[in-house]
Amino acid sequence: MRRYIILIMLFSFIPSYSYGEETYASFDEMLDKDIEYLTNIKVEKVVSTSKVEEEIIKSPASITVISSYEIKAFGYRNLAEVLSTLKGFFITYDRNYNYAGTRGLYKAGDYNSRILLLVDGHQINDNIFDQAYIGNEFIIDLELIDRIEVIRGPLSPLYGGNALFGVINIITKGQTENEAYVSFGSYDTYKGGLILSHKFSENNYILGSATYYTSHGPHLYFKEFDTPDIGDGRNNRGDYENYPSFFAKTRIDDLTISGGYISRKKGIPTGAWDIVYNDKRNFSIDEKQFFEIKYEHLFSNKLNTMGRFYLDKYTYYGNYVYPDDLQKEVDSGNMFGLEIKNTLYDKYFNLTGGFEFRKNFMQDMSVYSLSDGYTLDFKHNSYNAGIYLSGIIDVMDNLRLNLAGRYDIYQYYDNEPSFRFAVIYNPYRDGVFKLILANSFRHPNIYEMYYNDGNFTQKAPESLKPESIKQAELVYEHIINKNLTLSAGTFFSDIHDLIGFDIDPSDGLIVAKNIENIQIFGAEAEASYITGYGIIADVNYSYSYPYNHGSKEEIKSFPSHMLNMKASYPFYHNRVTPALSFKFTSMRETIRGNSLDPIYLVNLNLLFKDFIKGFECSIGVYNLLDQKYYDPASIEHPMDAIEQNGINYNIRIGGRF
Repeated sequence: MRRYIILIMLFSFIPSYSYGEETYASFDEMLDKDIEYLTNIKVEKVVSTSKVEEEIIKSPASITVISSYEIKAFGYRNLAEVLSTLKGFFITYDRNYNYAGTRGLYKAGDYNSRILLLVDGHQINDNIFDQAYIGNEFIIDLELIDRIEVIRGPLSPLYGGNALFGVINIITKGQTENEAYVSFGSYDTYKGGLILSHKFSENNYILGSATYYTSHGPHLYFKEFDTPDIGDGRNNRGDYENYPSFFAKTRIDDLTISGGYISRKKGIPTGAWDIVYNDKRNFSIDEKQFFEIKYEHLFSNKLNTMGRFYLDKYTYYGNYVYPDDLQKEVDSGNMFGLEIKNTLYDKYFNLTGGFEFRKNFMQDMSVYSLSDGYTLDFKHNSYNAGIYLSGIIDVMDNLRLNLAGRYDIYQYYDNEPSFRFAVIYNPYRDGVFKLILANSFRHPNIYEMYYNDGNFTQKAPESLKPESIKQAELVYEHIINKNLTLSAGTFFSDIHDLIGFDIDPSDGLIVAKNIENIQIFGAEAEASYITGYGIIADVNYSYSYPYNHGSKEEIKSFPSHMLNMKASYPFYHNRVTPALSFKFTSMRETIRGNSLDPIYLVNLNLLFKDFIKGFECSIGVYNLLDQKYYDPASIEHPMDAIEQNGINYNIRIGGRF
């Protein structure tokens, strides 16, 4: 216990900063800029909150922006690791996917369908599971990310159904340096990547990347399989994972063309869905690809017009070995869509209006059994459209209204209106209050509504109602100086008809249900500090109290208390940067009602840069204290909780040219 107290004391003396207040040059650029540039960095803006660029301090939400510099300094290996350091986020891993609970709500195995994940404004959630992929299956290499905009709260008034609890928008780099890198780490993990870029002229460039990752995974032990008729509970090399991924983007003046591809194969080592344990033939493959053409033009500083057209394809392959059978699952989701958006700028107001249309011309699911043939052969297509309007009105110099509304039309579901009303008030220059009232919705996805595996382990429900949320939030942010900011906020959420998976007692099969209405009270606080030299320190705390609307009984699947602390301090002319992070997660309860011990995680990363021009190396040690801890398992797993990795390392070596 003493070592945890020492760590906390060390962190408590570090001031801290939120990226939301200033824009910083990339780590590469910092080395080339003079002192005057480093100390005069403009205020940062975001584009995701209102679909128009605005200052974060005047934006109607609780917002966090993670820069490419922080990703590299702290040695984050995937998007899930980035999100785990943010206030209000609870990240778990079931040895197949990472899941994100947020602000008091966590449903094990929900595929992150209540968070909208974007890449440069393009939706990445698929049209089968509505899944936001935040683990190694995410389509973009972290090396390509310029910044990550995390917007908390209901955002259906601008984005439609998946934005029930927030939006994560990944902004990719434009023209950048050519780079090649390799990394290796624990569990026979290897990764290599190549980024090539060329600038033709101002606002004209081409960028391409290729990445390959492979890992044998750790040796695992599950006591549930330590029986005479199964084995000793050990699983050797069943946690394997590999993928290739590609991304390309080119900009020609106002025209941007981009596309990406990933095919990630992951072993299933937990014996989920009653499959044979420790059989390497159990695996899943997630294949995602997209192509987009976007045109955006500013007319005379008064009118901005944007139009995008896109094609997306998603395929899931599952291979499940049973004692007397073999099942193969193939789910295919293809779609195209378009968005047209216009923003009118005036001295006292901005008005944004837009239209979106998406045609899901394939939403198919099939399960084939060697013994029974096709037990599921479901074919479906659908469309949905939405029209939205958002206004930013400066009533007075220190008072702003931000209003948004959207009406969504669905082919097979009821149409849905959603609204947001926000007041942003500056009682004095460096402090701001934000009051946000909003509602959002989510219709059941194709998987929840129609999936069954021949009624072997799972069946389709008779009907499902859409989820809905109403939220009130009050946020206060204060800029102490150009480096230090403080923020605090509280929120109340009222959620109805929440969808989850449960066991039907009449037949013992897994089925999706509208399981409960819940209410959540929460509070968050953050103190953050950064300088243009790359000194970072951040402390954030989250409290949540979710409870059943009817019985008022507390729901304990989400931790009540979470504390994150992190700090980095470059020295020796910015050539050496140690970065330390600490995360505390309080007790949480599994779906079977058992309590899991609190988590104390410490990670350390050392970044070495430009000892040889263009060369860099990082050494990351994760779970530095080698704590044994568990994440709650979802209903398809035979175990109640899944053990996570102990101490492990990753070494990355790269060069710019």
